[in-house]
Amino acid sequence: MSSRWCARAATIVGLSVAALPFVTGAGGAATLPGQNEVAVSNVAGNGNKTSVSDILASLNSIHVTNAHANANETGVTNDHAVGNGTAVQNVHGDHNGTKVTNKAAAGNGTSVHNTDANSNNTAVTNHQAAGNGTSVDNETADHNATKVTNDHAANNGTAVHNQHADGNVSAVTNAGSSANGTSVHNANANNNQTTAVNEQSHHNGTSVDNHDADHNTTGVGNVNSAHNDTSVENHHADGNSTGVGNVNSDGNSVSVANHHADDNHSTVSNHSSDHNTGVVSNNGSDHNSSNINNNHSDHTTSVVSNNGSNHNGTDINNNGASHTTTVVSNNGSNDNHTGVSNHGDGNTTTVVANNSNGNNTTVSNNGDGNTTVVTNDG
Repeated sequence: MSSRWCARAATIVGLSVAALPFVTGAGGAATLPGQNEVAVSNVAGNGNKTSVSDILASLNSIHVTNAHANANETGVTNDHAVGNGTAVQNVHGDHNGTKVTNKAAAGNGTSVHNTDANSNNTAVTNHQAAGNGTSVDNETADHNATKVTNDHAANNGTAVHNQHADGNVSAVTNAGSSANGTSVHNANANNNQTTAVNEQSHHNGTSVDNHDADHNTTGVGNVNSAHNDTSVENHHADGNSTGVGNVNSDGNSVSVANHHADDNHSTVSNHSSDHNTGVVSNNGSDHNSSNINNNHSDHTTSVVSNNGSNHNGTDINNNGASHTTTVVSNNGSNDNHTGVSNHGDGNTTTVVANNSNGNNTTVSNNGDGNTTVVTNDG
């Protein structure tokens, strides 16, 4: 799932940006009305302000570069503009501010790249805009803030990449937006915060990947949104906190995977949300806490798998929920605690398999027609 949405976001960004003829020098001549080319370069200069506006203009190319330049401000606005490409690059530049706005604009590509640049702020907004691609890349860059907002915008791709970057904050919001792809990747990056929210947004895919990254916080929320896919993966990452919430959202799929990652906390909540699937997997990971809460949610499936993972705690609560299926597997995992509570209309199926030692299992059923299977082999 992760690679699919990463590829989708990258494809949209590539199609939106690469097709446009970025200029190599300043003030390129326009070959047709509306086909403007603007290039601004600030080299070894501080405190620069750059503002570019395209109103009712299409097929424009904008490239702003700040090299060895600090405390610069860059603003680009595409209003009722189609097929524009905007690239902003900060290299060895700190405390830069970048703001790109696409309003009632379709098929635009926005790329912001911070390399060896710290304490930068990046904001990209797509309002009533469709088919836009947004890419924000922080490489060897610390304490950056990235905010991408898609408002009443469909078929947008958003990719945020923090590599060797610590203390970054990334926020992606899709409001009234459908068929969007969001990918956030933290590689060798610590103490990062990632938030993705889909509100009244359907058929969206959200992927968050923390690789060799510790003490990261990830929050994904689907509100009044249906048929969304969420994937969070912590690989060789310790002390991470992951929360995924589906509120009044049906037909969603949630996957949280901790691979050789310790002391992580994962929470999946479905509230008044039906036909959802939640999977939490701990592989070679110790001292993890996994919570899945299904509140007034029917026909849900919850799976927690601890493979070669010790001292983990798993709690699954089905409150006012019927026709739920719960599976907890502890394979080669010792001293784990598993608690399953089914409180509702009944007709639930609970399976707990312990192929390990020193595990504690509690299953509580309140209702009719419940099936419970507990197996201890070890």
